[in-house]
Amino acid sequence: MGNKDIAAITSSSGQIGFLQQFMDNKVALRLAVARLNYRANTKMDMDNPPMSEYIALKIREGDEQAITYYAHKSCSRIALK
Repeated sequence: MGNKDIAAITSSSGQIGFLQQFMDNKVALRLAVARLNYRANTKMDMDNPPMSEYIALKIREGDEQAITYYAHKSCSRIALK
């Protein structure tokens, strides 16, 4: 990182909380990275296509590309039944 750069470490699980913000504090960024842990997705919904929390938020925000993709996937799965 350069002197005028900022970065953010984020997690779709929310496991790093308030540290998910842009900053230039390298110590705080390293602490955020140290708090990250792998968490397997144990929830399975066989009636719908898999969706990450990030994509769910994009759909909630009205992202047309995400909405179209998952609407198409859902219709395809219904047609196969």
